Amino acid sequence: MAIRVYAQRAQPSTVVLIALMSAAVLFAAMPSGTYAAITKDSHKDISFAVMVDPGEELCFYEDIFGSPLVTFEFEVVSGRNLDIDFSIVNPNGKLVEHSLRQPDGDFEVTNALDGTWKFCLSNRFSIIHDKQVYLFVTFDYGDLAVPTSDDDAIAKLETAINVISEHISTSRRIQNHLWRRYDRHKRTQEFNRDRVTMFSAIECVVIIALGIGQVFMVKRLFRQQ
Repeated sequence: MAIRVYAQRAQPSTVVLIALMSAAVLFAAMPSGTYAAITKDSHKDISFAVMVDPGEELCFYEDIFGSPLVTFEFEVVSGRNLDIDFSIVNPNGKLVEHSLRQPDGDFEVTNALDGTWKFCLSNRFSIIHDKQVYLFVTFDYGDLAVPTSDDDAIAKLETAINVISEHISTSRRIQNHLWRRYDRHKRTQEFNRDRVTMFSAIECVVIIALGIGQVFMVKRLFRQQ
């Protein structure tokens, strides 16, 4: 199973795509109309971050088979207004989900059709600010590993291992979600701190300038008298 990414711009220009993955990092600098492939093992979740430039739309293609429950999650962690357009298209070309200017989202597709699914992030409504977005795609195929041993002890052990695996997967999803929230709030706090610092400095300069101006005005009045 492989995931592919396709980049488009509203205006003809060179596309620079930065895709950061938790397990593997792919940096691609490609012209418009090219795509990169990111391979992964079957039944493994996908998580990575992308930087969507102003006026750009990034589309990702995932080959899905076995009719699993697929969950698409995204969250904007940096950029003006923290919003992005998100859409999902099934293998038949039908638009399954289309969200406009949302800071985050969580969408589930039950019994996903076999074939190539497409999900896109669009920042075409912005002409100045880029957006960093985290994507997380999970696949639930149900009980993939069924105890096959006739020995009750081994069967119970296999069942326990399956349960532990599910709990670990759930814990990892929660940890990823909390980390994304932390990163998002940290960036917001740093942005607000920089703005407060900048405006405070401007106010100090204005106050000092007004004080100096008043001193000169008072001196001028006394000299005229």
